[in-house]
Amino acid sequence: MRKGGDRRWVDPTVWTTSWLLLALVVFLSLVPESPVALSDGVDKIAHGFAYAALTLSFLLAGVWRPGRGRGRYPMGAIWIVVAAVAVGVAIEIVQDIESYRSMDAFDAVADALGAAVGASIWAALKIVDGSKNRCAEA
Repeated sequence: MRKGGDRRWVDPTVWTTSWLLLALVVFLSLVPESPVALSDGVDKIAHGFAYAALTLSFLLAGVWRPGRGRGRYPMGAIWIVVAAVAVGVAIEIVQDIESYRSMDAFDAVADALGAAVGASIWAALKIVDGSKNRCAEA
């Protein structure tokens, strides 16, 4: 057994969480009536948090995470960020097509900013983890 115990459950849990977050974002974005009425500013913040969490979770699942190192897609970071932004834009387009929701370009901007925040948090985690490893080796 590895130091720190058996952690084979972590990767499937992170992947499952990522896919569930994606499903929740899509559902909440396309449901006819939002379950919670948010003011415009709070709505944009909610978009940012949702896409930060979504991007961060997929980056941790597929590219790199503390305790595991490289994942299945070590060169996929930029593509995960692009995919998150594309999902946000696609949802806005679908909302424009549907009669019960409306497209808002600022939602897509908030989604993109959230994806950038999630990627930045992930990058900071990598830097901090790398610094800890270098200190431990010294």
